[in-house]
Amino acid sequence: MTTIALAKTTGTTPAQTRTAQPRTTSGLGNTEIEVNTSKEPQVNEGSKVTRARAWRRQNVMYKITNSKALAGCHRWRRDEAVAVSWSSNGASQFEGLQNSHSRWGSPLAELEVMGERRIELAIATKNHLAAGGALMMFVGTVRHNRSQSFAQVEAGIKTAYSSMVKTSQWKKERARYGVEHTYSDYEVTDSWANGWHLHRNMLLFLDRPLSDDELKAFEDSMFSRWSAGVVKAGMDAPLREHGVKLDQVSTWGGDAAKMATYLAKGMSQELTGSATKTASKGSYTPFQMLDMLADQSDAGEDMDAVLVARWREYEVGSKNLRSSWSRGAKRALGIDYIDADVRREMEEELYKLAGLEAPERVESTRVAVALVKPDDWKLIQSDFAVRQYVLDCVDKAKDVAAAQRVANEVLASLGVDSTPCMIVMDDVDLDAVLPTHGDATKRDLNAAVFAGNEQTILRTH
Repeated sequence: MTTIALAKTTGTTPAQTRTAQPRTTSGLGNTEIEVNTSKEPQVNEGSKVTRARAWRRQNVMYKITNSKALAGCHRWRRDEAVAVSWSSNGASQFEGLQNSHSRWGSPLAELEVMGERRIELAIATKNHLAAGGALMMFVGTVRHNRSQSFAQVEAGIKTAYSSMVKTSQWKKERARYGVEHTYSDYEVTDSWANGWHLHRNMLLFLDRPLSDDELKAFEDSMFSRWSAGVVKAGMDAPLREHGVKLDQVSTWGGDAAKMATYLAKGMSQELTGSATKTASKGSYTPFQMLDMLADQSDAGEDMDAVLVARWREYEVGSKNLRSSWSRGAKRALGIDYIDADVRREMEEELYKLAGLEAPERVESTRVAVALVKPDDWKLIQSDFAVRQYVLDCVDKAKDVAAAQRVANEVLASLGVDSTPCMIVMDDVDLDAVLPTHGDATKRDLNAAVFAGNEQTILRTH
């Protein structure tokens, strides 16, 4: 049984407060959590680089966005209090903030969403191939130019895709070629010369490999319907060699893993932070737009008005983009719930397949060590240098007691009033089993802290 102590202070330390009677209704259920309070911090430097790059992009996005949801993502409060949490793996963070969950518009949300998606895709592809199935990657695109808006190009892609898969012919082909499941997604780039460029990607899970003749017939049929849809949308018919491409993989390893991680944005850049893909003058992703704008801002220059306008056009148009699994696919492929050990093993395997050294596995539990009240959070919510400074200081703490002391002392030195606490945060397994676990905890904590209690004890059993 874990006891979670929460101290409300008025110039005193947690040790000087008195202990009230234990609460017995925390909403946590019969859950036992053990916290290692003395583990030396072990930081994945690649992850820290990735996080720093995402924060730099996020900061620029805040300055130019017209979206309220994006403006508040990881910035505005979701709950009454914002918590500073410490973890023995060096991944301290602020808890209780809004999350847009927009992998298209928020660099921080993309790290979370695509990190999970990468593992899903990798496990799904490996499981399917191990069972004797085969994989195919479909890529469809349209001809485009700089004069066309994002909405026009996206409409062409959407109409072409619907014309290809929402037909009786598609149903017949799925049966003929043994297509059991699909996963579909988008890829977006922009270029100075040719404007918006969208790909519609689809991963097909087949019950068997196709012969060369079958593969060609399938691709030709898909192109025919795709091309008709593009013309229907009022765009130029695609060229045969560029409009549709269908590739097959039948064994797990480099090609299959690359296929899965490509759909989830690539191993080196997004998972490890060991490579920073920079925009070229020819083509760039929307997040690379943010990199270019950040460079201009850091150099004391005005941000390029054209790039700002292109970003705003993109953030409106990207609201229509969706990635999706076919019905029943996640359960059939064994990814409706992924055990923590299975997740870690796949992460290590993907590192190896990418030719990278996997970081040392670190067992850790997130523990909230300081609560910041609403008015005080406003003082630092948009000052990202200060926020990063707080997290960097907490990262260096070797145990949870030191983290609690450091977090509250650093916040106090910045003129931010905080409440020392020690709250075990949810991990992936608990979230999956008890989806309301976190919300129930926060309600109890908010009621306890802001009702004026000097000390509250929450028990998990």
